[in-house]
Amino acid sequence: MAWPDQSGGPAESTPLRSAKEPPRIGEPRPEALEDDPRYCVEAGYSSIEEPSNSASLQKLGYSKTSVGGLQSPWSWLVVQGVASGALCAGLVLISSYETIFKKIMNSNPNFDPAALGIDMSLFSLVVGLIVATVKGELSLLFCEDWRHKVLLFSIPGAGFALTTYLQTISLIFLSADTVKVIERTGLLVLAVISMIVFGRRQTAAGWNSLLVVVLSAVCYTQMKEVVESPPAHSRLGSSSDGSHFFFLAIGLCICTSATFLSSSVSCYGEWLLKSEGETPFYMQKFYAEVSGLLMGFFLTTHGNRLIISVLRSLGKAAGLEHRVQHEVRNFEGHWFQDPLAAWDDKFMVFAFVFYTSKSWCSAYLVKQMSSIAKQLCSVMAVGLVYVLCLIHVTCPMRGDHFCPRNISQASLPMMVMSACMMCSVVSYILVVNGRPSSKGRSSGHQHV
Repeated sequence: MAWPDQSGGPAESTPLRSAKEPPRIGEPRPEALEDDPRYCVEAGYSSIEEPSNSASLQKLGYSKTSVGGLQSPWSWLVVQGVASGALCAGLVLISSYETIFKKIMNSNPNFDPAALGIDMSLFSLVVGLIVATVKGELSLLFCEDWRHKVLLFSIPGAGFALTTYLQTISLIFLSADTVKVIERTGLLVLAVISMIVFGRRQTAAGWNSLLVVVLSAVCYTQMKEVVESPPAHSRLGSSSDGSHFFFLAIGLCICTSATFLSSSVSCYGEWLLKSEGETPFYMQKFYAEVSGLLMGFFLTTHGNRLIISVLRSLGKAAGLEHRVQHEVRNFEGHWFQDPLAAWDDKFMVFAFVFYTSKSWCSAYLVKQMSSIAKQLCSVMAVGLVYVLCLIHVTCPMRGDHFCPRNISQASLPMMVMSACMMCSVVSYILVVNGRPSSKGRSSGHQHV
């Protein structure tokens, strides 16, 4: 088709182009196709807004392979899923062994329950300074409002330091697997706080699944007492003088308090990590550990004395002063007297490595996913911790704490209860990820 020019002469032939044909130099691309990724690829545009959901991808004809030389969003979603799964699996293993090694270290009279938190905070601060120096970001780390950021991260930093301190103390009075189970009851508390703070609504099936998780934890604790009363690996002695139930009650109170504190701090920490998304993760960790270090110094100097005072008062009231005196030996000193007091024990090195790894991995998981996702990953460690206790904790007379033959002593009821705990978590995940969502409420739902 040709149009006559104004002079009346013959007009140049201008062939019609397909809508998908690349535009000529200086010619704007058709506005009608601005949002079609296929046009961007075929027309040679490098910038592309990738759809964020599978329905949009299928509508636009995306497949699981690359399109026009660009990586398909399907491949990116698969990579993200594999990375998140690997992080959760690693956190399960790290969390399990971190609890085991802290349990072993409590038998060392030179071990200060606040020492791990102090050492981890110092290590994290040094790592943050090194990374900032290597990347040339020291000026960004100590920017004009760095004091304000330290203040913002003081609540999660100090809160998690206190939580770790209480959890370490509870391992003196409770078995490692019992502590892990009780900590999972915080899922229900975390869901309630998430609903209030983030507006993450749960369906009726979701609340029911969370209740099943909590009830499974309670049943696990009760079954533990029936099968092992008193636990064969406990250092608290028999129940003939009532000391076993006395220390069991103290351990449950301390562990429950730590669980509620951890759930509350986790929600605020998640909100802070995501709202300060422009700040690199290592800097966020640096700011949090400033208050964590100060809290650790306070706990080692004043917290230990408070624990001794409370335990002695309760022991005197229960007529168990001689038993209490034996249990408070870990609190008689403090970190400043000898910072390396327990480092001659190889299990202190293991406890430090696994505790530090757990702290960094769990914080990163919360930043990328959610606090509930971190809790669900930790629940999966319950069954593993029970087996690891048999291997590492039930042979205290051996210096290496390694007795794999003790697996044959595993109790069938306890293994069944561990399976129930894990299945209850899987049911919650299926309920959360399998429920239908609508445009009006999809933003308020929690996906794991």
